[in-house]
Amino acid sequence: DNLSVKKLSLKCRSELVRNKDYEDGGKYWVRAGSAHLDIEALPSGNALKISKKENKWHGVSQILYLEKSCLKENERFQISGM
Repeated sequence: DNLSVKKLSLKCRSELVRNKDYEDGGKYWVRAGSAHLDIEALPSGNALKISKKENKWHGVSQILYLEKSCLKENERFQISGM
């Protein structure tokens, strides 16, 4: 599965997606459904492997951390995942 997130400006130091490189294992990531999760070390960094899904919506989720002071009225952000 792929995840794409556009970073907030450098003025805001908070990360929208926490532990997106899985340096802290599965911290902040929550299993959704029956999916089996593994962290795999690849030459380019860590990756999340999701297997044994019983339904297409099974996988991982995370409550996004939004710092209100980083958001401005009428700004748009695109978050996509597959």
